[in-house]
Amino acid sequence: MKNFPKIVRDAGQGGDGEDNKIIFNLKTRRIDVFCRIDRNAVLMMQSIIEELKRDKGKTKLVTMVVDTDGGLAFQGLAIYDLVKNSGLKFRTIVLGEVASAGLAVVLAGDERWMHKHASLHFHATAMQFMKPKESIEQHEEDIQRGQKRVINRLYYEITMANSNLTNAQIRRLERNEICTTAEQALKFGLIHKII
Repeated sequence: MKNFPKIVRDAGQGGDGEDNKIIFNLKTRRIDVFCRIDRNAVLMMQSIIEELKRDKGKTKLVTMVVDTDGGLAFQGLAIYDLVKNSGLKFRTIVLGEVASAGLAVVLAGDERWMHKHASLHFHATAMQFMKPKESIEQHEEDIQRGQKRVINRLYYEITMANSNLTNAQIRRLERNEICTTAEQALKFGLIHKII
């Protein structure tokens, strides 16, 4: 039987200087997302999903292991949409920590598993821009507030649709920057199984 090599897609370097990787194995239909969620990650995921859709393997189940400190909010939503609209069945597995935009990536799974010692990290939306010049500062702040409202609404919708959490509970988790344990995530309905 032909052995398919792992395909490593390099997403550049993370904020800590470590290499960011998405590792994909077509034979096992496994994707390891160990990178910051940004436009490069979206492009890589789009390419991988297209490759999976072309593959005529016996199983349609795709396993996606996620360990990320997050990244760009809109790109987390883009990956969520790519996975949900792929026509493939995804099992997402939380390994280590999944934070911020990574939460949307995990919630895209039809089956969501979590390692016993992993955590999901909630926090309020933060927008980071270069400091605007004083003449346009107010305009930039208004844009940021509008973007935060949109992002919060979209992430709340996704989280509520894929858990037992209410809007108020999500706000409380974010306000307190809560790291949930596997047991808590199972109780909240964020995952289906602890491994």
